[in-house]
Amino acid sequence: MSRHQLLILQQSVLLVSGLSLLLALSGCGIPGIGRQISSATDKTVAVLDNAIGDLAAANADWERILNRALEDLPDEVQSTVGFEVSRTLNRAISASGSEVKCIIDFLHDRAREDLIRIKAEVLDQPIPPLTPVLCEVESVDFALVQDGRQSSIVFFGYNFDVTNPVEVILIEGGQEVNVNQQKQTLFVLTHYRMELILGSNNGLPLSPASQSLSVRWQDQVMSEIPIKQPVLPTCEITTWKFVPSNEVSYRPPKTEGDGDFGGHGPNVRVFVKLHPRDLAGSDWDLEIFMRARETESDWTTASGSQFIEHFMQIPKGYVVNKVITPLENEGVYTDDNHEDDTIFPTSLGPANHFVVIGDTDGGEAGTQTQVTVFFNTLEFEIRQIDNCR
Repeated sequence: MSRHQLLILQQSVLLVSGLSLLLALSGCGIPGIGRQISSATDKTVAVLDNAIGDLAAANADWERILNRALEDLPDEVQSTVGFEVSRTLNRAISASGSEVKCIIDFLHDRAREDLIRIKAEVLDQPIPPLTPVLCEVESVDFALVQDGRQSSIVFFGYNFDVTNPVEVILIEGGQEVNVNQQKQTLFVLTHYRMELILGSNNGLPLSPASQSLSVRWQDQVMSEIPIKQPVLPTCEITTWKFVPSNEVSYRPPKTEGDGDFGGHGPNVRVFVKLHPRDLAGSDWDLEIFMRARETESDWTTASGSQFIEHFMQIPKGYVVNKVITPLENEGVYTDDNHEDDTIFPTSLGPANHFVVIGDTDGGEAGTQTQVTVFFNTLEFEIRQIDNCR
């Protein structure tokens, strides 16, 4: 083999992608070439392995380790592998100028990750994927965002420029909002920094219900950042009394018979009950039921119920914590005259007493038979839910 041919083969070693090809040529019977190439590759891998191992130490001096690796790499790979190691070193030096301590603490990890990838390229092996690492995040104060004193938060770490981006999820009122899918508010500034713009004008709007920011990558939670809300007073628990302003009358329809009780009773049952319209107990309907049924003959009956919507509403900003006055009560009796009858309930509840028109001196079912409910003062224990904790 001529000296010129040997020089060409030695220069080809400078290309990382050519190493594996030249190793293959070593089996073609050309004396000495396989040993030279294997030696350069082996030495390169050995230098990288030493640096990778040294960088694994918690307090590794990454700058010294990378400079030593550059010095120890064979001359044949200085323009290829050496260039990649040098780029790792320069990027780390640039990042180390940051005042954020966490970046400095993690630089040896990032440099080690780069060397592992460089080694994989040298050996023509699959290159390990980059994984973003978050090491420090600024806090979020809702009050500062509201008055414009905090317009963004910065995330510090490395590998933020991965193909699959880091996601930020706003947790608000128990719901999740993917910030990445909103208007553009999250920016990757460098390999080591991201910034999230805050505020209702050109950033991510926050509210008193905003609880936290969840930083995730490929569905894995990297960090949870609480959103500081103003310190609120303890939620008040107090007794609240509701006094219905007027009595309520209800006349049920005739459902059976000729409409005339004819002095045969009727047997009467009157009933009232409060029904919550929501789980918080902030709004209530009132049900009034009456049934008057003749005791013999054709069993004339007047029966039915009426709902009064929004009969009672708890003060805004509160929910019912405990019911003190029972929500229902009833009265029962048998009418034996043509007079209005005052009936008292069998238990404590919304009704204080009932005034009932049962039998009269003519036809009455569906036309005159009715009940008028007079109410008690209703008591509830209520709990404050707005602007408190």
